[in-house]
Amino acid sequence: MTRKFSLVVSLLALTAATSAFAQTLADASKRPKDQELEEILVTGTRGVAAELAPSKASLATTQPQSIVNRSFIEQAVTLTGDSTNIISMTPSAGGSAAANGPGLGEAKNTLRGFQDGDFNQSFDGIPYGDTNGPSHHSTSFFPAAVIGQVIVDRGPGAAGDLGQANYGGNVQLRSLNLTDEFRARTSFTYGSWNTKSSTTQIQSGEIKQLNNARIAGNFFWVDTDGALSGSYAHETNEMIKAEIPISEHWKATLYANHNEILNYRPDVSKGITLAQAALYGKDFWMTTDKPGIPTYYKYSPQFKRTDFEYIRLEGKLDNGWSVETQPYTYYYSNKTRSVYDSFVNYPYGGAYNLGSTYSTVNQKFSSTGIFSSPNLPFPASGNTQKGDVPTGIPGYDKLNRYRVIGDITRVNKDFSFGQIRAGLWLEKADTDRHNYDIDLVTGNPNYDLGTRLICDVGTKNNCGATFTTPRTDIVFFEKSGWVQYQPFVDFEWRATDKLTITPGLKYMFDRIAVRGLPLKSPNGFSNTAETYKKFLRFLNVNYKYQDNWSFYAQYATGMRVPDISAQYATNVLLTHPNPQITTNYQIGTVYNTEHLNLDFDVYFIDAKNLIQSDTIGGDTVVTNFGGGIFKGIEGEATYAFDNGLAVFANGSYNYAENRRFDPVRFPGVNGSPIPKAPVGTLAGGAMYSIGGFTGTIFEKWNGRQYNSNGKLGLIKAYDEMNLTLIYKMEHVRFQVGIYNLLDHRDVTASSQKGAAPTASDQFVFQPSRNYQVSVRFDY
Repeated sequence: MTRKFSLVVSLLALTAATSAFAQTLADASKRPKDQELEEILVTGTRGVAAELAPSKASLATTQPQSIVNRSFIEQAVTLTGDSTNIISMTPSAGGSAAANGPGLGEAKNTLRGFQDGDFNQSFDGIPYGDTNGPSHHSTSFFPAAVIGQVIVDRGPGAAGDLGQANYGGNVQLRSLNLTDEFRARTSFTYGSWNTKSSTTQIQSGEIKQLNNARIAGNFFWVDTDGALSGSYAHETNEMIKAEIPISEHWKATLYANHNEILNYRPDVSKGITLAQAALYGKDFWMTTDKPGIPTYYKYSPQFKRTDFEYIRLEGKLDNGWSVETQPYTYYYSNKTRSVYDSFVNYPYGGAYNLGSTYSTVNQKFSSTGIFSSPNLPFPASGNTQKGDVPTGIPGYDKLNRYRVIGDITRVNKDFSFGQIRAGLWLEKADTDRHNYDIDLVTGNPNYDLGTRLICDVGTKNNCGATFTTPRTDIVFFEKSGWVQYQPFVDFEWRATDKLTITPGLKYMFDRIAVRGLPLKSPNGFSNTAETYKKFLRFLNVNYKYQDNWSFYAQYATGMRVPDISAQYATNVLLTHPNPQITTNYQIGTVYNTEHLNLDFDVYFIDAKNLIQSDTIGGDTVVTNFGGGIFKGIEGEATYAFDNGLAVFANGSYNYAENRRFDPVRFPGVNGSPIPKAPVGTLAGGAMYSIGGFTGTIFEKWNGRQYNSNGKLGLIKAYDEMNLTLIYKMEHVRFQVGIYNLLDHRDVTASSQKGAAPTASDQFVFQPSRNYQVSVRFDY
């Protein structure tokens, strides 16, 4: 309640400050009512089919894209959902609901076989992501409740589309639209696994005393026991957005978002074994009734806190010039305590004993024991440690915390024959990360507080010697950061009334530095820094064959900067992988009538310098291996009847193949599917509206994929069907959602690397059939 109260106080303070400022704007004119106009410009579509389509492309697009508007998010996405649930509705987007339930745990999307981190993700035009690699945490920043629109661009876009992973596409999240009229709404939700949630949104409408400024606040929380045993989660989110007209041609937008989530999960575990699933069910994860054993949920808490803020000032100058500048900052903090592994051999309810067999080669207990961590200093073979029973629960304390600040400035100039667009993106990031061994029962460093007989960490020799320095409870202590900038320019040449040609150029510069002290990691490293830079070229074409039918083509290059883990090797000669680069070729068409909306495209992407892990000279490093080919076809269509019924479908065939791998070093890799790349996607459903009733059924299929090169670690195709029923009266809206309607429990991810699963391979399953019931009051 304290955070919400402070947010309300901030809103009132912002209102008061804006009121004082507005008094000086006596000659300022009324803000144009551009909300409906903006919607048309963004989608570029008209008609009932375009309005009802779950996703569609703009007639003005120059690359394959899918736009999902707020109206469909409210109709079909679970009320506790996040961006991954929205993205997965579009072609070529792989992924499923989180194993803990939709929006109730971390989930990832793929895009044409590219993994999360291989494509950009932005919010209101600002790229964001982790600072150890541009991946994303679906529950950490923006729940579906604060997302107004999602645009999935399946390509590098134009020169002004920004991010570190200008490589596999761009997922654009947009904030909620502000309304011209006052509006307030509150919703309450209850669902499976004792899930409770509420969302309150207040829209001020135009405030005449403040020069027709508009302000909105949104407050969201969810509390759940989770689909997986012991996986309790609690999340809160507070958001403020304000648009303040300064004059006839100038406007300021202020945005602030704060998010906190507490959940319980073993940090290093990716799932459960097949044996555990057979014994305890596919929902087994942690125990809630047995303190003193490693699976007890309170030994693995995870607390994340984020904020995201920006100020955007935009306006028009004389002679066709316009300017926009957008300074921003965002913050992420992940404080985790976790058991050291999933204890895959641990029998639920059995005796807790470590065993005594130890391998000095693998630096871990053998399969006769439980542990499989390379970091804990266990006793040598033949030695015992307090009777092989630990004094507590061995685990670790982890921190990942970063602050990013930046600015995006854009300058445009209109001519009678086109528009030139130029700008500069500047960004700086600072990160603190650590990992310390602790006893999870006492919280003290190291799980064994007595004298320990361990192996030398660096050489894995001298087993049996007493090891006192350096502090063996520190796995690593690291500070890192980057400075990056991207100047860009493109020119939209309107060659004819129907033909637009847009060449562009962008320069990417990234300098990433790591200053660390990894004392127990087998990959110790010295302080290092890497610089990555490249010119990227773009050529986009749109031809409007008719007012409702357009064609487009794109040639573009992309780059993906390596993660900081590329600097973790002891041998500095191994720490210089080149960035991954792509060359993209795409053509497509968009067609729209009153009753039919469809788009279709084909693409070919040549990727070079693929980065994967390998063991070289005793170091596990990430380095360049070979290349890959990504190609496929994609399409989506919606047909709306006159009786309130609309049917829709989308799908893709995505071919991702390894190329240019050394056949001696990597036999059987060339020509094999790229790991974790679904072979295709398929979705379909229908929507029916009559009076105040709306029903939506939507099913998504994800094609087969492999975990490892050489067609190893098969994950079979899986699908999910969701049903939503809504009844709306004047001021009340009732909604019932049934998710995974057919109760499919297939594997969606695994650690399996071989042709057959091993006893220690871990698997993630679809959550069981679940429901949510909500009521919303509109004022």
